[in-house]
Amino acid sequence: MSVSFNTPIGTLNYTFITGEGRDNLSGVAQYSTQLVLTEEEAKPLLDVINSVWAESGIKKQPKSFGYKTLEDGTLAFNFKTNVDGKFGRTKVKVYDSKGKEADFSNIMIGNGTQGRIGGTAAIYDQPAQSGVTLYLNKIQIIKLEVYEGSGEDFGAVEGGYEFQDEFTASNNDHTDSKPSLKRF
Repeated sequence: MSVSFNTPIGTLNYTFITGEGRDNLSGVAQYSTQLVLTEEEAKPLLDVINSVWAESGIKKQPKSFGYKTLEDGTLAFNFKTNVDGKFGRTKVKVYDSKGKEADFSNIMIGNGTQGRIGGTAAIYDQPAQSGVTLYLNKIQIIKLEVYEGSGEDFGAVEGGYEFQDEFTASNNDHTDSKPSLKRF
């Protein structure tokens, strides 16, 4: 059982939707994003997830419903889809606030971007665990925060280590100038 839906507008974090995506814990490349909503904003999405689970008829305790509650009380929904699917390379479509498809092949979506997700909630039922997975199909960007790297460059520190193109061993009373490699 699965249901497709569009989420309310929320905050996007950890968005990987181009290139090779990001490897999951099993080493499978996936496109993914996290959508953060207040509990009130999340109600329609929670209703979809709960109804998919209820209609599945599975009696065991679910491992996950595809979201978690953060320390501030907001809910973080984790959407994902494999980079390579049954029919070839997956493409997560991106739309601007006017609903026009946009090319994000050279733009990285940064944390704090405002947007919404077109996704699918689907049941998984394995012998050891079951629950609801949230699949990522498309994203609409309302207010873009472009990811531009992880902070400022480091400045120089006097007297510290300085990288050399060639390794040179310091002369510490060793007669051999090559470093020795010892196995312990």
